[in-house]
Amino acid sequence: MDIRQLHYFLVLCDEMNYSRAAQRLFLSRQALRQSISALEAELCGPLFLSAHHKLTLTDRGMSLQRHAAPVVEQFQQMQASLRAEIQSAQPVRIGISVSLVPDYLPGLETQLDKFRQQYPHVEMRFRMMDNDAVADDVEQGELDAGLVIDLGCAAPVLARTTLRADPACLLVPRGHAFWDKESIPLAELRGQRVLLPSLRQDLFSPLWSACARSGFAPNAEIGPSFYQAYYLVQEQLCTCLTRYEPGARRELDRVRDVLLEDLPPLCVSLVQRRDHSSAYIDLLRSYLMEVLGGSASLPPRRGRPAKPFYNFPVLSSAAAKAVPAHPVPGTQLDFAGGTNFRELGGYEADEGKHIKWGQIWRGIPTCKLTGEADRAKLDALGLRLILDQYVMKGWFISETITRKSTGDIMLHQYEVNNMKIYTLSSLIDNHQLFCKFAQDAYSATDCLCQDYPKYFEWYWSKNFPRVFNGTGEIVVCIIDDNIAGIASLKKINTEKKICTFFVVKEYRGQHVATKMLEYIFEYLGTSKPLITITDYKVLSFVPIIKKYNWKLTQITSKGYYNNASCEFVYNGRLPE
Repeated sequence: MDIRQLHYFLVLCDEMNYSRAAQRLFLSRQALRQSISALEAELCGPLFLSAHHKLTLTDRGMSLQRHAAPVVEQFQQMQASLRAEIQSAQPVRIGISVSLVPDYLPGLETQLDKFRQQYPHVEMRFRMMDNDAVADDVEQGELDAGLVIDLGCAAPVLARTTLRADPACLLVPRGHAFWDKESIPLAELRGQRVLLPSLRQDLFSPLWSACARSGFAPNAEIGPSFYQAYYLVQEQLCTCLTRYEPGARRELDRVRDVLLEDLPPLCVSLVQRRDHSSAYIDLLRSYLMEVLGGSASLPPRRGRPAKPFYNFPVLSSAAAKAVPAHPVPGTQLDFAGGTNFRELGGYEADEGKHIKWGQIWRGIPTCKLTGEADRAKLDALGLRLILDQYVMKGWFISETITRKSTGDIMLHQYEVNNMKIYTLSSLIDNHQLFCKFAQDAYSATDCLCQDYPKYFEWYWSKNFPRVFNGTGEIVVCIIDDNIAGIASLKKINTEKKICTFFVVKEYRGQHVATKMLEYIFEYLGTSKPLITITDYKVLSFVPIIKKYNWKLTQITSKGYYNNASCEFVYNGRLPE
């Protein structure tokens, strides 16, 4: 037996009627009867007798009532006390330098997610910011702590803890004067344009001091995230201060690392005000030091042959093979009707891989193409699919355009009562709209907190990150610039699941669910996705269940919902 069963039993003792008790518990009669039957089977005897449609307690039932009442009351008091304690605590605000993720510390997001899972009672809010802004906001008390890149220094008001230290180096492009060098003295930076993740004097004072001792001031500029700086280095032939990467991955590409002499290691540091203490921050510090801490050792001197990246041949005594003539990644194609049309081939992807050439282009709206010349250039690319994207009244809209063999263009869009369906992942490159979209999607569904107390935590710490790692999606239906429906999806090899499915009350009965499910089935690759429905909401899903012939495969209760509700699982079983 468990506390949920005892709670159900005591409510039934109060009401002495299955219908009233089930209504009070927000359960179906069947679910309540199943719970009582399981309890009776465990206790080896009936707890209630029924005569003339009236319930009475058996001797065994009265004995259980006497023992269960104080236990359940004490448990409920403990729950209320703990909830009040947690709710009274202010969330811990942590700033993270955008230069850290996803490139400098690609595993940081995963580790923070594991921290939240390990300490679910600690409410932490993470904000991605410029490196300078993190330190500034910590000093001013806008943040409780921050993760920054520095050279081992911080302002006097800040306490810092080094989580990781790596040798400092310059990222230089192919053709640069430093390309063939393994290391350079700091004095050779004179006159060189250097991108930094920060320009704060206190965070990078060793660099300024070392350059001053050599008799010059560095030509330093504040750089964007490392991901962006990586391409600025290639395109503008400048350099970027970064960490040395063991394995010489970059030398196989269009950029490589050159060690900087006489400069301290480049550090990832946790900073907080010296006059501010927090047990939660101490907990986070200990955790990050365990999973990220340490310093990287210098790899052996580079002298081995390079594997071909970006179609650069391996140098050997054999005759060199012909190399396809590809432009520098990011080179724009010339269209009269618009700018910024370029191939995405050559750009770095995950795990050191690169996007293939001739497969995908970043383009201009097709409506801006002018003349036969533009049309001929577009046709010559052999495109099979075009996604036209535009902004309308603050919302990001995506329309799919399929090119026929004739070269004609045919529009396909979900449009019923001005209905649009789109995804959160399509906004990742537009930071402002992405943030607005994510917040509005949560606000439209925050009513689910009434049923699922941990919905806020689940949405931001588990559901939201799936959009970034490709294991899920957030789908939104818009009607007349208003949110009409939202679905959260999970898609991994072992699980294709609808995590949440919600239609705003004002838009029910307008085929919103049908159109959203059409997209969901296409995304998940199945019309029988795994889905769980609470017992008191199953009736509203009956039309959908019947229409798509979903099968009830499991009834369970994991305690995620208020009122200890049961969950009906369709089209599969939940992982243990």
